[in-house]
Amino acid sequence: MKINKLLSGLVLSASLFSTASVLAESSSLQKITYGEAQEMNLSKISQKTFLSNIDLDLAEKDAVEWASTQNASHYSVYTVERSPKRDRYRVSIVVYSN
Repeated sequence: MKINKLLSGLVLSASLFSTASVLAESSSLQKITYGEAQEMNLSKISQKTFLSNIDLDLAEKDAVEWASTQNASHYSVYTVERSPKRDRYRVSIVVYSN
């Protein structure tokens, strides 16, 4: 019984650590609107579209994870397609640099 509790505690700790590292990775990025990017005179680095067959949040999560690898300081995410009947959720992300 003690071993099961210990193992479940370790699994929980590992999953929390994994979540924290993903959040820490993306915390250096700041979410902004297109208008804010214009006001701040940021340079567009790249743009990419992401598709999920599960939900919109998953598509956005994948997009932000990708953005964290682009040496960007800011990003904007836009919903391109939301179709629950077809199980299609598409977002577009634009990443900017100072």
